[in-house]
Amino acid sequence: MLTGSTNWVAAPGRYELLIICLFDSKTNIVYEWKTLVSTDDLAGMSLIEETILRFQEVSV
Repeated sequence: MLTGSTNWVAAPGRYELLIICLFDSKTNIVYEWKTLVSTDDLAGMSLIEETILRFQEVSV
């Protein structure tokens, strides 16, 4: 179940890796990041996602 715009899901069998899912509530489309993300990279990935989501809001 996706609960917000950005969802971090633990990768099966790898607690240090995450799957990122972006949920667009306007279209009900879920975008899944193509690679697993290390928990050490959360801050950088969050900044990238915020930028993407902000750009989407401006371009709509």
